Amino acid sequence: MNIRFKVIALIAAIFLILGLAEVLVERRVVLPSSALLMNNDRTSVFVATAPWTFERRAVEALLEESSTVTIAAGVEPGEQVVVRGGILLND
Repeated sequence: MNIRFKVIALIAAIFLILGLAEVLVERRVVLPSSALLMNNDRTSVFVATAPWTFERRAVEALLEESSTVTIAAGVEPGEQVVVRGGILLND
């Protein structure tokens, strides 16, 4: 193999790897642990739906670390979540 062919093959492999990495990466919501509220066997958070209006939503935790939780379902990226004092909004 000549050097030019090796370089072209390497570049093609890099683009393939980058393409696969782009497909595998998903945007996840990561919240501070203080945002989560436990109610019996449900985990929920309060999400702002309008100014001074909040909605309780059940969430599914994917990964819990020391002070953060990765959310698998229940909150979308970009939504505003109460991260401290949510217990005061409790029904």
